[in-house]
Amino acid sequence: AAVADDGDLLVIADPIGILLYVENQFWLCIAEVNGLRVDGDPVDSVGLDMLSEETVSVSYQVLGLRRATSEDDAEMKNDWKTYPMKENCFTVPGRLIQVINPTLSTTHKKTPFYLLQSSVLVALTASIFQSLTKLAANTYTGFSCFICETDHDVGDIGRVEACECPRCLPSVTLDLTQGQRVLEHMGAHILFDPGVVSAKGVLCGLCLRSPSQCQYFLGKGKGASGKIRIDQKASNGCLMKMNFSYNVAAESTTSSPCSNVPVQCPICPKSDPAIWKYFLKHHFEDKHSSLKVSNYSHHWKISAFERDEMRKIWSKRTVGAIKPAKQTSKTSLRISEAHRAQISIRYLNPIIPSLAH
Repeated sequence: AAVADDGDLLVIADPIGILLYVENQFWLCIAEVNGLRVDGDPVDSVGLDMLSEETVSVSYQVLGLRRATSEDDAEMKNDWKTYPMKENCFTVPGRLIQVINPTLSTTHKKTPFYLLQSSVLVALTASIFQSLTKLAANTYTGFSCFICETDHDVGDIGRVEACECPRCLPSVTLDLTQGQRVLEHMGAHILFDPGVVSAKGVLCGLCLRSPSQCQYFLGKGKGASGKIRIDQKASNGCLMKMNFSYNVAAESTTSSPCSNVPVQCPICPKSDPAIWKYFLKHHFEDKHSSLKVSNYSHHWKISAFERDEMRKIWSKRTVGAIKPAKQTSKTSLRISEAHRAQISIRYLNPIIPSLAH
């Protein structure tokens, strides 16, 4: 059920926090909920434990932030207040927002507003860093406030065709329009990244998350001679959404040595998710240990040529990141040094113990 029976609900007009993406930076936005949907149907409230579900979406109206005065907060515990802005409404997945509970003003009852503290806003900015969207910033004496800074290059993360490698350090931005190159890069991690190799677990061949979080299903093209392909509608959860030619990728060649694609386990039911080829041996050892694994090794065995070529790709894995977008001549936002959330954060699969350097 979308609506919980207790008080842990998100309802229309509730305040929320969300990160916006502006000028290659992440900024905190305070907003007010003006719409909720579950599986496309409008609802009046949603349980907070449901926000992470893919079927939940939240619409919100952006609020402005400006400095609070003693007239707004007599005790001056809060140094920021919200104010209505020209209508800026957006809809995002529920997992990207964070519910907040700010102080409601008592001095202006006709036009109430929220009161907030700088320290709380900075902490909030850091805590929701992994939520992404785009829009505007808040101002303080001519400077933009509540920026979230990380030690990784996120200059291209706003582009839907770009994605940061979850393992590389220094970070490498992958071009998702070049599917085979991305498969090669992540395949090199699977074969030679000590952190991935030592994990001995089955992961997604792209985002390196567990099968419970990321699933690929296979289908067949039309006609008697239809070729195997990825079933995009049934597949779900992958953080690297991209297209690639399955049959081209499945074959190791001089120009495209990586053959790591999702394959159907010959033992599991056909309705089960596919297993990425480079992890299929781990799958057999874990799920089919009673069988003689060597009898099925032809399903995952790769040639000496493929391994050698993939080792070369591993050694050059930091080369080929997407070039930064061309700079424009427009005026850049000036950032308030007192209102930065500087953090070191990165996505890591809990199965993988350490980063490869």
